[in-house]
Amino acid sequence: MTTGSGYQDRYTRLAFALITGLLGLRIVLLFASPLELYADEAQYWRWGQSLEWGYYSKPPMIAWMIHLSTALFGDSEWAIRFFAPVFHAIAATTLFCLARRMFDPLAGLFTVITYLLMPGIILSSGVISTDGVLFPFWCIALYLFWRLREADLSWVGVVGLGLAVGAGFLSKYAMLYFAIGVALTALIDKSTRTAILSPKGAVFLAIALAVFAPHMIWNAANEFKTVSHTVDNANLGGDLFNFDHFPRFLGDQMGVFGPVAFVALIAGIVFLRPKPELADLGDASHAQRAKETWLACFIVPVLVIIAFAGRAP
Repeated sequence: MTTGSGYQDRYTRLAFALITGLLGLRIVLLFASPLELYADEAQYWRWGQSLEWGYYSKPPMIAWMIHLSTALFGDSEWAIRFFAPVFHAIAATTLFCLARRMFDPLAGLFTVITYLLMPGIILSSGVISTDGVLFPFWCIALYLFWRLREADLSWVGVVGLGLAVGAGFLSKYAMLYFAIGVALTALIDKSTRTAILSPKGAVFLAIALAVFAPHMIWNAANEFKTVSHTVDNANLGGDLFNFDHFPRFLGDQMGVFGPVAFVALIAGIVFLRPKPELADLGDASHAQRAKETWLACFIVPVLVIIAFAGRAP
């Protein structure tokens, strides 16, 4: 074994040790927590008593997951919240795999550390929320979509990609941002366009639509309650750009990411020198910047829309 490969294996072991250790610690903290359910959690638990394809203000996935955890462990607070740290462990694992594939294991390790130790993720690991349910499906979809772009995704993976995207939409309508990222990457990158227009691209899109369709049928049968509530909550009918939101946005994101991580993210975006085509692998620095640009397509629209248009859907 070479020294380089030894270090890479070490980074991988450290990443999975961190994921496993924090998952165990956070599950123990769920048992020990004296906190009662907050209002939203209680509402999600009540929804989970009856499985439906939709509910008044949210898609159904969070209620389904609470139904599963309480069926397994009972109706205690820790059981209702059980999947919260599990979901983030799954998201961190998938992000490690993505960063290792796109860059190297060291990048994967830093990704895991940054993700799991963000203040917002620490808080979200102790409560059950639609964001926490969405994140693993988003991360799995992003990883598999990159594999599809690389023309290295089996038909089983294609099915997984379609299921992940569909499940993401069943978790929270903010999965729309993922669709925006897909559209932007297709716009700037020939290989992504080729992947989307291929038979595998068509199949994953068809599966995603098939998974999400029953929820929309439920909405149609119930006067589009969930959709209309989401539109009102996100203020989608208001001004397209409202600069009054920006100061609050900065404060909120500092709290979610942590000041260092958020400043590093913004600096990375600002100083990113894009090279759209990923196919040119002759220059390693250009190839890395191109991958960063590809990833930025899934980041920048979210930040811009929330910063100037208000709340996320």
